[in-house]
Amino acid sequence: MNLRGLFQDFNPSKFLIYACLLLFSVLLALRLDGIIQWSYWAVFAPIWLWKLMVIVGASVGTGVWARNPQYRAEGETCVEFKAMLIAVGIHLLLLMFEVLVCDRIERGSHFWLLVFMPLFFVSPVSVAACVWGFRHDRSLEKSCVLSTFSSLYSLP
Repeated sequence: MNLRGLFQDFNPSKFLIYACLLLFSVLLALRLDGIIQWSYWAVFAPIWLWKLMVIVGASVGTGVWARNPQYRAEGETCVEFKAMLIAVGIHLLLLMFEVLVCDRIERGSHFWLLVFMPLFFVSPVSVAACVWGFRHDRSLEKSCVLSTFSSLYSLP
């Protein structure tokens, strides 16, 4: 087995996403089964880490794009920047949903309708992001998945 070839296609960002989702799934299952008695805020910590990395990455990307005016002149770079902004917007709406879910589970002070409001906004944004992505030959995997789930969610 060639380790060099194995790690040549290694994508650290996707590894972080999958590791965070796996850890979150395990912690949530353990919490729901009563094996651990952690706060839901602690159970959601892998999700918070993922969102923190997205926000930091978008901040760095915005800083680089703003400091280099030659990037704004290139057509493809502008499309990349807009795709990043769309993805961060979707992440922020999902972060708002996750925070409201944790708060609702821990304190029970919100109506579930209020908790799901960010998802009601994510659905049309995801559909619009998919259309925009297909028109600009972009791969917006998350937007496509979210728009599919939102269309299934809205079925009677």
